[in-house]
Amino acid sequence: MLALGDVVELGGWDLVVFVFVICVICVVFLKKPAKEIHSDVEEEETLNSLPPMQKRDFTVEQLLHFNGIQNERILMAICGKVFDVTKGSIFYGPEGAYGKLAGHDATRALAMMDLTLVKDTPDDLSDISDSDLNTAREWMQSFICKFYDKYPVVGKLLAEGEESTDYKDELASL
Repeated sequence: MLALGDVVELGGWDLVVFVFVICVICVVFLKKPAKEIHSDVEEEETLNSLPPMQKRDFTVEQLLHFNGIQNERILMAICGKVFDVTKGSIFYGPEGAYGKLAGHDATRALAMMDLTLVKDTPDDLSDISDSDLNTAREWMQSFICKFYDKYPVVGKLLAEGEESTDYKDELASL
């Protein structure tokens, strides 16, 4: 019976060549073109240069404009609280995995874990189970507690006929 070592001889130079080939493959296939890197840096600088937003309340119709396309800010509501998720544009921007949530009340979608449930109209959540509502509340709490410095609360989502709160020019903290 032949052992692998009897058939294949590997020396130090073979290892060097192998590592070199792997490095070339990584550089060719994994490296972003300089143009893409530059545009990513510019986009991040733009997002970080946005001043803190004045706190205010939003109707569903007003919130729709803050989707990262019509407005460079990206807002999203969960359980009645509106969050500025602009700094997470890689996730919530038009090309992001959660881009459908931008400019919307995301409560139902997050509660049911189904992005197709996002609506452009006020959403009556009375048909959602307590368990699903708890899931949505957990999302809201994680935004408030874990991501408070990244995704500040900028106001609340107004129900039909609800009056706006006077925040007296208060800024959303970052």
